[in-house]
Amino acid sequence: MIEFIKSLFPTTAQLPFAGGGAMLTLIFNSLFPIHEWLVVLLYAMVVDFILGVMAAYLNDNLALDSRRGNRGLLKKVCILVIVSLCSILATEFNISAIYYVAVGGYISIEILSILENAGKAGIPIPAKLRDTLAQLADNKLEKK
Repeated sequence: MIEFIKSLFPTTAQLPFAGGGAMLTLIFNSLFPIHEWLVVLLYAMVVDFILGVMAAYLNDNLALDSRRGNRGLLKKVCILVIVSLCSILATEFNISAIYYVAVGGYISIEILSILENAGKAGIPIPAKLRDTLAQLADNKLEKK
């Protein structure tokens, strides 16, 4: 047991790297604080991407396409850039609603996408949600 506890502490050779990592974490966290809503958005993005890959793998009508996956990841990066801009604007102008509206809107979009991908993967979705998703999909097609 004592050996295990000793193994948790860095060795002399590891100490500069551990200290440097701790300093980088402190600086990064003070410059870019992570808000709870952003954590929810990040988790939703990861779940959406994983379910999208699973849906493409499980559904015979869909195919795993690296270009489509890369496009999806690029969209998620763009969302994070927009959210970071809204965070800076909210901080500079002291209007937190800018940040909350942006993050809340993107969280709701990610949740809808999670539900769509879950349905495509064959996961049962309640009828009311399925009908709502169908309406949203119809509206999306009408706009194109």
